[in-house]
Amino acid sequence: MPRRTAGARPAATKTCTACGRPFADRGKWRRRGVFADVRYCSDACRRAATRLRAAARRAGAAPSPDPRP
Repeated sequence: MPRRTAGARPAATKTCTACGRPFADRGKWRRRGVFADVRYCSDACRRAATRLRAAARRAGAAPSPDPRP
């Protein structure tokens, strides 16, 4: 568990849509106000999800629905 300084708020968490692992809000995302838009825990998961969608399109399978609300 990460150390917290006095007065620091706990980081918000989400689940990665590619691998299913939880990940925490990063300071960079918080400052920019983009955590609501973040879907993947890492660049590797983002690339893997993109490759899977492209392969499904090439194979003629219907693309999976977008998990965002």
